Amino acid sequence: MLSLYVFTVKKLINKSSKYIFDYIMPRSCNALNCRGNYPGEPYSKVVKFPDKLSDPEEWNRWLCAMPNERASLERLKEIWICRSHFDCEWKKVRGGERPVGQPSIFPGVPKSCFKQTKTKARPSSVLLEQRVQLEATQTRRT
Repeated sequence: MLSLYVFTVKKLINKSSKYIFDYIMPRSCNALNCRGNYPGEPYSKVVKFPDKLSDPEEWNRWLCAMPNERASLERLKEIWICRSHFDCEWKKVRGGERPVGQPSIFPGVPKSCFKQTKTKARPSSVLLEQRVQLEATQTRRT
């Protein structure tokens, strides 16, 4: 197996040094606290984020689903994420498979790291609004 690997690497070096890094160092997952494809960890298939220029809405949805700081991901040229972060269907596309939904599984990441999607009205603000409305109706009557 090792000799086949070395032969493949040598063959790639002779053809083009551009693709050699795909075989030597697999792409690692960019999700917070994920060790996918890091040295000493088991191999996991990774998926590239949607293209920022061709599909900005999907790129933004995926970015908002990630627990990472937005700025830390925006500065990367390419963002990769493990297959294990998806809990959705996969569709066949040219060159492999793509997830239908955005990443949603991030074990070991506290809920405080996620972005809030819905804001809850605080009871004090609701009471204040009710008090203002009551005072407004009382002033209209007088």
